Amino acid sequence: MAKGVSSSPYRGGFMVKQKYWPPLLQVQGTTLLGSRYVTLAAAVVVCIAAVPPPACRGDIINASACAACVAEAFRDAQRVCPLDTGATVYRDACVLRFASSRFVDFLRQDQWLVSELTPVIDMVLGNVNAPDAWFSAAVTGILSALVDRAAVASNSTRKYFATAEMDFDPKIYGLAQCTPDLTPGQCRGCLERLLVRTTNEFLISRRPLVNNALLVWCQLRYSVSPVYEGQAMLQLPAPPEPPTQGTLAPPISESGAAK
Repeated sequence: MAKGVSSSPYRGGFMVKQKYWPPLLQVQGTTLLGSRYVTLAAAVVVCIAAVPPPACRGDIINASACAACVAEAFRDAQRVCPLDTGATVYRDACVLRFASSRFVDFLRQDQWLVSELTPVIDMVLGNVNAPDAWFSAAVTGILSALVDRAAVASNSTRKYFATAEMDFDPKIYGLAQCTPDLTPGQCRGCLERLLVRTTNEFLISRRPLVNNALLVWCQLRYSVSPVYEGQAMLQLPAPPEPPTQGTLAPPISESGAAK
C-alpha cells in the first residue's frame, strides 16, 4: 500500500510523461535496480531505487518482492504525477525517488542540512486504554531505542536497520531504517529529526495508534500491530507506570476526628 506520493511542482524542461515511461519502466526492471543513475534521451533520471536496500525495508530479503514493490511504486508515480519532473513514492515495503536533477548531491558533507528535511507523516488515530503520559513514554522509549540501534552500522555493510517490540498493553512495534548512502552521523541526524517531529508535534496532541514518519533517506515507524516480518531485533520492557493522583484525605484534628 502506498503511504504517499509527492512530486516536483516545476513542470518545465524534462517531464516524465508518456514517451519516457516505457524506457524508464524497462530499466527499472534491469539496470536501475543495480545502479543509481540512468540516462534517458537527453535527460538524466536519478533514482534511489535499488535491490537490495535502500529501496526496500531491511526485513524484505526476497529480491523479487522488493523489485515488485519498486515496480508498483513506478506505476503509482505514473498514475499520480504523469507530467512532473520527479516524484517520491512511499510504499509499505519500499521507497522510490526519481528526478531530473542529481538530488543525491544533498548527501555531500557540505550540502547535508538536517533542518531542510521535511518528512511525510502518515498516522492512524485511536484510543489506548492507558494514561496519556504512560503511552507517550512507551512510544518515546521504543523510538529512541530504535534510533540508537539503527544508527550503528559496520563500514562494510552500512545496513542501518532496526526493529523493536515493547511489552506494553497493547504491544507496540517499531521500525527504523536509513539508506546505506548515509554516514552513521547522517543516519542518526535523519532519524532524530523524525523522532522529534513524532514526539513533539504529533504524539502529545493526537496520540496516534500508528505513526509513520517518512523521508527518502530514513524512516521511523511505530504501531500497535507489527510493521515488519519476523522476530524483533529488540525486546523492550514497558516503562514504569506513572503514579496515579490519589484523593487527598481531610486533615485530622488532635482528637482524631476529621475536620
